Amino acid sequence: MGVAAPSSPSTLPPTIGGVDIPQLWAAVTRAVREPAACRSAAVSAAAAVARFLSGLAIGPGDVVWAVLCMTRPRAILRAVHAAVRWVAHLADHRGRLFHPSIEYGASLWASLEREVALFGLMNASRFLVRAGVAAAGLLGVSDPFGVAAIFSRSAHAAYAGWLLSRVKAGVVDRSVNGHGPLGSAKARFLLNRVGDLAILAVAGGAVLDAVGIPLQSALTLGGFGGIALGLASREAAENLVGGLLLGITAPFSPGDAIIARKGGSGPAAVEGVIQRVGLLNSSVVGFDGVPTTVPNSVFSAAAVTNLSRLRHRRFRQTVGLRYADAARVPQVVDGIRKLLAATPGVDASKGITVHWVRYAPSSLDIEAVAFFELGRLAFLNTVQEVLLGISRVVADAGADFAFPTTTIDVAAGAGGVPSLHYEQSGGNGGGKDAPAST
Repeated sequence: MGVAAPSSPSTLPPTIGGVDIPQLWAAVTRAVREPAACRSAAVSAAAAVARFLSGLAIGPGDVVWAVLCMTRPRAILRAVHAAVRWVAHLADHRGRLFHPSIEYGASLWASLEREVALFGLMNASRFLVRAGVAAAGLLGVSDPFGVAAIFSRSAHAAYAGWLLSRVKAGVVDRSVNGHGPLGSAKARFLLNRVGDLAILAVAGGAVLDAVGIPLQSALTLGGFGGIALGLASREAAENLVGGLLLGITAPFSPGDAIIARKGGSGPAAVEGVIQRVGLLNSSVVGFDGVPTTVPNSVFSAAAVTNLSRLRHRRFRQTVGLRYADAARVPQVVDGIRKLLAATPGVDASKGITVHWVRYAPSSLDIEAVAFFELGRLAFLNTVQEVLLGISRVVADAGADFAFPTTTIDVAAGAGGVPSLHYEQSGGNGGGKDAPAST
């Protein structure tokens, strides 16, 4: 029984990238030889391209505009700036935003170059999504959810909100910077935050509407979520609100020395130097050097005195003279007034008052009030010098300070029994000083 010889392996057709070259060549040759088949293939290809382009819904102008925005944002904004300057010049406008003399680099338009480039990028991304959906349609894949339309509306809404926020910040900074009651940093912060919240609410509603989520349902869900969050973390919410209020009102900043009292009176709840102001809590180093972390809700319920923001410190002192020095009071009053007027740091515009104000039980009281534009340590040193000066004025006038004394009058009573009578008077000869007798 004979053994069959092994058959020789068949020769594989040449391929490039998995494509059968002879078969492809045969198809091309057949198409050339058969014009009808060639025309049919061309018509099918043209129809497919037409369906693709109709699915894109993008005109040549859209593509050119997107490319210009991405590559030439400065040129576009310079043209806009020139047109606005021309219109402002014709209208003789003198505002701070569109003054004809403002150059491009100092204008609002110069700060929007990144926004214009992002606009072009956003449009390019929309075109890519539309192209992907159109290509999937050629393969028979449908788009029941309208992905391209949803993406386009959402992108436009998000970009519009972000652009409004950027323009708002630029307008606020250029309009209220150092001008009028809104020129402070606190006013700019408040305007920016309120504007951001309003823009976020509008843009968020537009995005939800574009996605297909009813705004009423979103608000209802957000309301229930807010109630649950508030009940679960009441203290954290209070601290968060307190941090936002501190950012808006800015009663103090890092480095300020403060005293906070609950209810506005009583002992200090917090006192020291602010080191950090956070969103939930703040760091304070007490006057004794002990660092403390304080929840922001404490500051919301307390009256805060900012010692670092004091522009004037009041000097108020009562000087008590003896009753025997009544004739010397005018000289002492005039001397103290001249002493305060000549003291460095005194603010004479707020007035210097030195007057004899009352008959006290043991003294004739002179009250001196003045205001000083000094720091805390310099003010304490000045108070010390003023008090020493008052002592010299009293001594130079031949007067003396009074101190509480008790005079005891001993007189014979009925039946020869001594009776005691106590009377308060000014010291060192003030009032009814009489020697004690038995």
